[in-house]
Amino acid sequence: AVTVYDSHEEPGGVVRYTIPEYRLPRPVLDREIEFIRRCGVKFKCRTRVGQELPLKRLEDDFDAVFVAIGAQASTPLDVPGLELRGVIQGVTFLEELARDRRPAIGKRVCVIGAGNVAIDAARSARRLGASVTVAYRRERDDMPAHADEVRDAELEGVKFAFLAAPRAVLGRQGRVAGLEAVRMIPGDVDFSGRRTPSPSGESFIIPCETVMLAIGERVDAAFLKPFGITLRRNGTIDTHPLTLQTSHPKIYAGG
Repeated sequence: AVTVYDSHEEPGGVVRYTIPEYRLPRPVLDREIEFIRRCGVKFKCRTRVGQELPLKRLEDDFDAVFVAIGAQASTPLDVPGLELRGVIQGVTFLEELARDRRPAIGKRVCVIGAGNVAIDAARSARRLGASVTVAYRRERDDMPAHADEVRDAELEGVKFAFLAAPRAVLGRQGRVAGLEAVRMIPGDVDFSGRRTPSPSGESFIIPCETVMLAIGERVDAAFLKPFGITLRRNGTIDTHPLTLQTSHPKIYAGG
């Protein structure tokens, strides 16, 4: 007997609230979830484990607990100007769209990042009518996003500024007015197999009213610490490589 606890209004997680409708139509997702329901799985939504539902209760009521929280916290960016109105997280923007809301993003948007979230945010902003530029500190071939998504973004009119590292978000009267970026020079190949970029000393400005941050996500599993569950240095949950069991005998994790 399986029960799934979800903090959102509907089940699906990232699949429902981050992947845009044009890539995954909601009726397809709804059919998949309905099939899982018919198999006997129960979904309890609007429930945050560690807040509305203590983890201790799960420990007492179930024979096993599987933690599949994903990487739900955005990776921080350390540049001046992040407090300005108009700086938003890419995943937040995508979730707003998934809730059928239309965020006010202005006529020009700059997306910082090069993964699938960055491309999804850029294409979605473009579909709202904005002029969109994606700023990435490495070269095109180094982008972790799917190549076909990048190509489709270009066909839709999204611009790319490669070898451009953010230096500061510029503002005017408390509102975003642009992104100052440093031109980078590709150097030696690093451990990831990509050429390490280094600053050239030259900078330029990308005018925009909105800056979307999409430089990656990280795991936030601090709520598990009171149960003696060991976390790795990068914040992920330490599990057995074969069984996925944590340091707690009843709690497992994966994803």
